[in-house]
Amino acid sequence: NYAARRNVIIVDASKLSARLGEKWPVPIEVLPFAHGTTRAHLEALGKPVLRVKDGAPVRTDAGNLIYDLQISPVDDPGALDRALRAIPGVVETGLFVGRADVVLVAGAAGVKRLERRG
Repeated sequence: NYAARRNVIIVDASKLSARLGEKWPVPIEVLPFAHGTTRAHLEALGKPVLRVKDGAPVRTDAGNLIYDLQISPVDDPGALDRALRAIPGVVETGLFVGRADVVLVAGAAGVKRLERRG
């Protein structure tokens, strides 16, 4: 998304909530090397659960692991994003703070377009 002129995020309406953490955990991409230590640091912010499918850890295209971080509702997603990125071993978060120019939300009534102001 850093090379793109615009970053478009597409979500299902079920992903919307008034505050982050009310409905869904935050996905965190983590380096596999010493991921147990990274997991221990994530525990200071919530409950990290290693994403597993068919009995094996889910891996990203880069071979990294995904932890789903169950958190209490958050008022400042930017502060949470900075705290997560400060943890050694964290590659990426699923927060997309300040990165979406357009969000397309698909729901029963159709697609709603949300755009960043300014």
